[in-house]
Amino acid sequence: MKLSKGQGISLFASLILFGIFNTVVFLAPLAHTVVFWLGYFFALFALITISLTLILYFGKPVKEDKFLNLPAVKVAWIYFILQTGLSVWEMIAFPLSYLPTLIINLVVGAVFSIIILSLYAASGRIDKSEQFTAEKVIFIKQLKLKLDSIETDNTELAKKIKELAEDVRFSDPMSHSKLAETERELNTAVDTLVAGASDAENAMALCSEVARLLKARNEQCKMYKGVKDTGAAQAQKSDNGLGIAFAGVCTMLAMFLITLSVCLIVVPQAKYNDAVALLETEKYDEATAAFTKIEGYRDSEEKIEEIKTILLDKKYDEAEKLFNAGKYPEAINIYTTLGDHKDSKLRIEQINNRLSDGDIIYFGTYNSEPIAWKILKTESNKMLLITENSIAQKPFTDDIKNVTWETSSLRTWLNEEFITSFSTDQQNQILSTNTGNTNDKVFLLSVDEIEELAKTVSFSTEEEWWTRSSAENSIKYMTAKDWAISEGDQVIRDKGVRPAVWISLD
Repeated sequence: MKLSKGQGISLFASLILFGIFNTVVFLAPLAHTVVFWLGYFFALFALITISLTLILYFGKPVKEDKFLNLPAVKVAWIYFILQTGLSVWEMIAFPLSYLPTLIINLVVGAVFSIIILSLYAASGRIDKSEQFTAEKVIFIKQLKLKLDSIETDNTELAKKIKELAEDVRFSDPMSHSKLAETERELNTAVDTLVAGASDAENAMALCSEVARLLKARNEQCKMYKGVKDTGAAQAQKSDNGLGIAFAGVCTMLAMFLITLSVCLIVVPQAKYNDAVALLETEKYDEATAAFTKIEGYRDSEEKIEEIKTILLDKKYDEAEKLFNAGKYPEAINIYTTLGDHKDSKLRIEQINNRLSDGDIIYFGTYNSEPIAWKILKTESNKMLLITENSIAQKPFTDDIKNVTWETSSLRTWLNEEFITSFSTDQQNQILSTNTGNTNDKVFLLSVDEIEELAKTVSFSTEEEWWTRSSAENSIKYMTAKDWAISEGDQVIRDKGVRPAVWISLD
């Protein structure tokens, strides 16, 4: 594709200006906000527009006398300068948010694109019109050239041919599709005359035929003077419409891609940068809200969890200061809100143990509450515990049937669900104990074990509670006053559950 000198200078100048623009905006200490990137993208779009206008639109030799070509260049330059100036303003101190900024840039870009495409369409129609006119008048010119080329020594024939040439010269230069057959015959007759000019007698007859056909052609021209030439209009059609449509689609696609990039990349990235800035300045509540709004973008979820951990660590540090200062009630209130964070549950146990009576210790939690245990007996390296009170009301098993401790749903719940209330270290501290036919970590005391331990320890509580001892078609239980009911009760009734555990002291 060949460019004129003016086109090359214009293209080079636009690239130089955009290079200067890039250098200034990226070296200047400007915040790269959404509005900043909108300005940059549309300045780039303006550069692409003027480049395509110069290269594609003016890829053919430019006719300086065709007025539409010059305004098209000016329009492209006006858009480039206007958009670049607007972009600089947007990057430095534009007063509006990104959404109205996006709309303003889209409207400006669309308006100038439509003007440039319209000028292109008008220029194409002029080109085709000139081409069509040239094709219409060339027939008469060719006829005259053919007649002027005839050479003869016959004076009368030469005079007749000269008269024919003058008649052709002053004939209607415009043709019509309806004249196609007559003009074909006329052209054939002239060709025959040129070929047979050496035979004067025959040539004179051909001159008469040419004169007749020329007259008929001119009369038909007058007849079709005001009639629209549909055949010529069809021939005049070009692919300009397809080219303009393609250019329009490309323009819309470019704007769509810019909009899509802004909405899916630039805006979320800018919001992400703002959220990171809030996090770095320890504005945790605002940062959490900012990351929540773009949840799913990059590592926003991880940042939210990071903030939660930071806040938990701060609360934990506050609780540790209170713990070390002996302010146990205030400390335990904070530790309770921390859940499983660090060793908060262990701290709660330590505080409760420091505040408890000699036969009560705290070990593990259930439903977020520390569990108080009564010390039943201590051996060399282990301790037997039972909860001070019932931790729940549950049936011994779920179905009416003859059941034992080994097959009960209560045993399953204690050793599969309740035990998960303890930390991993605490679970490792709980020892497995033989309870008859099974080994369990968490179990219920038998009536015999209770009666033996009751000699030195009180089991009094506020409600009835299950043992693991079987009666006839039932399970024995204890009253609130330490009385064992030997006849038992139905296994599906709800009674208090007081788990027992052996814990290692090593």
